[in-house]
Amino acid sequence: MISDKKPSKIVLLSPDVTPERNVFRIDSYQTYVRGKVSDNEGVLTVLVNGKKTGVKEDGSFAAKLKLALGASEISVQAEDINGNVAERTFTIIREEFISEETLVDVDMPPKTKMKNPDGLAVIIGVESYQYVPDATYAYNDAEVFREYLADTMGFSKARVKIATNSKATLAEFNKLLGANGWLARNVKQGKSDVVVYFSGHGIPDAATRQTGLLPFDVDPNYSVGLPLKELYAALGGLGARSVTVFLDACFTGETRENRLLLADSRNIMVVPREEASGIVVVSAAAAGQTSGALTDKEHGIFTYYVLKGLGGEADGNGDKQLTLSELAAYVRTNVKEQAAVAGREQIPELQGDAERVLVAW
Repeated sequence: MISDKKPSKIVLLSPDVTPERNVFRIDSYQTYVRGKVSDNEGVLTVLVNGKKTGVKEDGSFAAKLKLALGASEISVQAEDINGNVAERTFTIIREEFISEETLVDVDMPPKTKMKNPDGLAVIIGVESYQYVPDATYAYNDAEVFREYLADTMGFSKARVKIATNSKATLAEFNKLLGANGWLARNVKQGKSDVVVYFSGHGIPDAATRQTGLLPFDVDPNYSVGLPLKELYAALGGLGARSVTVFLDACFTGETRENRLLLADSRNIMVVPREEASGIVVVSAAAAGQTSGALTDKEHGIFTYYVLKGLGGEADGNGDKQLTLSELAAYVRTNVKEQAAVAGREQIPELQGDAERVLVAW
């Protein structure tokens, strides 16, 4: 009796491999290989990239594959009961998919020829807190804002300090922003443009009628963290050429999803805004208003439009120069409209002289 030497027949259905087409491109991290195997004596096993896969009585099989970026060589082998092995091979190239919408959106800052070698900045984003609910997307806000400072506004990354989440403690706030902190020690009198950006929770104190920025490790039932009055005084005394503060925070005692930060909500009250002398403050909302988030953009609504404005959208007169007043007007209009769509009131505010040029193209 002559032993069977004929290997099994493999038909690939997905992807549809033919002699003319054996390279396929996809944009997902996983795919399925489906096919059918037949043999005149009987199929023993089917392997896809060396791993055994189940085979139905009619010879059909399916296997799920996870793909690394780039080219992956795929092998499908079938062994019959006589030890004959058949093999089909093909290539799948996984390409990372980036939509056109993503390519032009705010997470990719435009590069300019701006140079600000004496500029200084402190960026703080606290999304995850020790004692209170999250400030949604605050971490992403801070990280992307830093990229705009470098790529769009011309700041040196060596002169930009960033503190996020558990690193953004009250001690770190004081170390960076205090009267004898990093900013004060590094500012060049009359030459440095200083930017301070904060995304996270603000907190009011009904008893003292103060407002503050909440660090990671402060319980708002006992403290307002860094009082705005102290921060503004320290920044106003730096002797910098300019000081600009961006606050993506509100002072209602609520999160971006309207959850309470304080144990006793009856203590919540509208506290008069702190006056800023000698500095410019662009804040996310007026007194008593909540600062919201854009879920689909993964940013605070205020920060999203600040970034979009810095990218060029706020250059209302088209002169290729963006002033603070232009940016503030753009942000105010768009945030107000977006908040209204969500059934809220949020109107950003501007304090101080805002005719300084932030970006030139």
